[in-house]
Amino acid sequence: MSKLFKGIPEIVVCYDNDEAGQNGAKDFCCSIGYKAKRILWESDKTKGYDLNDLFQECGSKDKFLKEIARYATSAKAEVEPILKPSALMIGSLKARIELDSRGEIVGISSGYSRLDRQFSGISGIWFVGGKPKEGKTTFAGNIAIGTAERGCPTIYMDYENGSLNLMGKISTNVFDLTITELRKKHKEVFNQSKYKAEYARLLKILSNLYIIRPSMRDAGDKYASPQEIATDILEKYILFLRDDSSCTKPILFVIDSLQKLPALNINDKRSSIDGWLRAFECVRDQYNVSFLIISELSRGKYKKPTIEAFKESGDIEYTADVALFLEKQGSVITLNTVANRNGESGDSIIYTADFEHWKLNEMDDYSYQKKIKNDRQ
Repeated sequence: MSKLFKGIPEIVVCYDNDEAGQNGAKDFCCSIGYKAKRILWESDKTKGYDLNDLFQECGSKDKFLKEIARYATSAKAEVEPILKPSALMIGSLKARIELDSRGEIVGISSGYSRLDRQFSGISGIWFVGGKPKEGKTTFAGNIAIGTAERGCPTIYMDYENGSLNLMGKISTNVFDLTITELRKKHKEVFNQSKYKAEYARLLKILSNLYIIRPSMRDAGDKYASPQEIATDILEKYILFLRDDSSCTKPILFVIDSLQKLPALNINDKRSSIDGWLRAFECVRDQYNVSFLIISELSRGKYKKPTIEAFKESGDIEYTADVALFLEKQGSVITLNTVANRNGESGDSIIYTADFEHWKLNEMDDYSYQKKIKNDRQ
């Protein structure tokens, strides 16, 4: 059908405001290609609303044409062109450089001020490694809380806790109560008699947090390549947020952990992990998605924080935009940067651990030096 519209630079499609109409508009746009864009009616328009209703509301031809032009400007393309000149992205480049020059966050705000300043927010594919029981899940979970609270759609792929256990840990963080205290005070907490502000905060976080546990059952073609299977699984969740929820914000995936993701090739674990890594790269570039991925470390390589310490590090080294390494001494956790594709490694960032309340509190240099001095006394 695209041949019928050869030479026409842009086509705007406008169907009725109902399920059949919008599905028909999508199908028609897809049959034409990237030139076609679909008009999206506002949520307050009645079911079945169409151009005739718009004309009656406008009352005049001139006003009607202005409204049509406004709708056309914000119309949604269903198909991306195979090739786009890079000049079309000059505005995005300019905006990014301006934000960088002002020291503002370019990526997704993590909720940790120093981490955001050092990396200008989370952007791309981040890996977090450390010894067992060093606080990797707590660190990733606190970032998930921070991003979700700030309105970022955060998809938590959890293979360590279970949904309700993870929500329980988030609750201990928000209410500042241990699990034992939470059980004793559950009526006060969930009836909002005493913890009204905390309860409202918890609901805000959970409204932007999606806890999932994908498996091979979620794959479309199980006989495709590992990368295609992994990409298909990730795309299902991304497209749900983009299409069904009309979400245009950057999305963050938190993955706990890389080595526990579904085996895409049961005969070759390394091939499975490589498939996931290639899929992360694919959706990062195509859908404006970022990843925070917990990774195990290779045995015998715990002592020195380097990129080679990551398990299956061969491909991680080429995939990672940022690689972080956690080191724990008592209640103090040091976050070291072992790789940063887009800048310098920067200084280490210090956190104090409060595992009972599932918290890692970021410390400034003065507070850290003061703590060291007090510990020595």
